[in-house]
Amino acid sequence: MLLKSTLTNTQSIYSTSKMTMISLNDHILKIELKGFQTLAEASRNGIMMKEAIYSKGIQLLLIDERELKAVSDEMKQFFKRSISEMGNSNIRKIAILSADNIIARFGMEQVITETEDRINYERRIFESEIEALGWLES
Repeated sequence: MLLKSTLTNTQSIYSTSKMTMISLNDHILKIELKGFQTLAEASRNGIMMKEAIYSKGIQLLLIDERELKAVSDEMKQFFKRSISEMGNSNIRKIAILSADNIIARFGMEQVITETEDRINYERRIFESEIEALGWLES
């Protein structure tokens, strides 16, 4: 089962106070989003995320939004563009761990709803990291 190797073969790739990228194995990349992000921070982090996805051939993405705070309209537009751009990658599945902050959760759910027709990969929202990893591995 992949989950055991996922938990023991982790490698930190990139980290700031607002985002951490962790390679869980050869195909799963975990992105942890934290706090409030400015457009400049998100743009810089987005470049690093795309570089990791393309250079490592990532197919499965776990996005952890649990520590994300409120999302501005400007950031919603940024996330919508980023989601559309991921259609050009090898991504097959994205599991999202929903934000604990209700305002951030609502904002990100709005982004997800509004981009449903732009994606060519599976995407689901989870409360549990174990369930999210299980789905990614299935």
